[in-house]
Amino acid sequence: MVAHARERQPNVHIALLEMNTAQQHEALRAGRIDLGIVRSPLQEPGVCGERLVREPFVLALPRVHPGRCR
Repeated sequence: MVAHARERQPNVHIALLEMNTAQQHEALRAGRIDLGIVRSPLQEPGVCGERLVREPFVLALPRVHPGRCR
């Protein structure tokens, strides 16, 4: 995704910062970042979101777990 963005917009500076969702919400509100990629939907005034991908939710258990898959 980053390589594609850099290819299409070579004059735009992209810096990747590791933040959890709460930190991204705060950084967006404070104007420290221009966009964030989060898992949970944003319900913030003045912030809009767009779904990038839809992922399946999967439970993984070890084979020896009592609730293991059959």
